[in-house]
Amino acid sequence: MGRGAVALLMAAAQTRVLHESDAVRISVERAPGRVPHLRLTATQKLALSASEVAAVLRVSSEFLDKEHTFMTSWDLRRAAVPSAGVAWECIRWALKNRKRLDANNKRMSICMPPGQPALVAVVKLVFSICAPVNPHIVSESCEKCEDFMLG
Repeated sequence: MGRGAVALLMAAAQTRVLHESDAVRISVERAPGRVPHLRLTATQKLALSASEVAAVLRVSSEFLDKEHTFMTSWDLRRAAVPSAGVAWECIRWALKNRKRLDANNKRMSICMPPGQPALVAVVKLVFSICAPVNPHIVSESCEKCEDFMLG
């Protein structure tokens, strides 16, 4: 898909914010002819509290209950390295919802900040345990991630 087509698709997309806090924003983007695109964006380098993680997982569960087919992007360029407790809580949620995630999440991208080996290690740990079956990309280039999601 060429840049002009991408620009038209993006202009036609409608975005709805599902959750927003000082640390994270969750939104769903709907564009004609595309499956809903769930986006989780780290907005500041703040450690997620237990209540914030609970809110993110609640919103994610509600979205999963409503949508039958979707794709997901995580923009972690401004993310803090999560605590072990936060990482394990997210892993437990993903394992509990694995069948529905495998069946319904059609593509996934994770845009990483450069020079954050601890955050890369956490993402690799999550992927090694949860082992998503969908096509996915982890990259420091958000442009590559966006191109992948259009594929």
